[in-house]
Amino acid sequence: MWANTIGTDQLPTTLVGKIACDYTKIQPAVDAASSGGIVKVLSGTYDENIVIDKSLSIEGAGSANTIVFGRIQDGSVFTIGKNNRNADVTL
Repeated sequence: MWANTIGTDQLPTTLVGKIACDYTKIQPAVDAASSGGIVKVLSGTYDENIVIDKSLSIEGAGSANTIVFGRIQDGSVFTIGKNNRNADVTL
């Protein structure tokens, strides 16, 4: 069972997935996440490019279960620190 931990002693966590989650796409979850928080991405395939400009952790369900395909062929799937070079991101 997953529980959003905002307002407790735990790190704020945002859940991404297809059913009963905070978001169905990663980028809106990253945008809404608190700096220092966690974005948990459940099993599935996500077609998007993600820009991360704050310190946070992104946790998937394993490389065989959580797959992210970039929509821009020549671009990075994850761009970190484009507007904030101090962003500390854990993937």
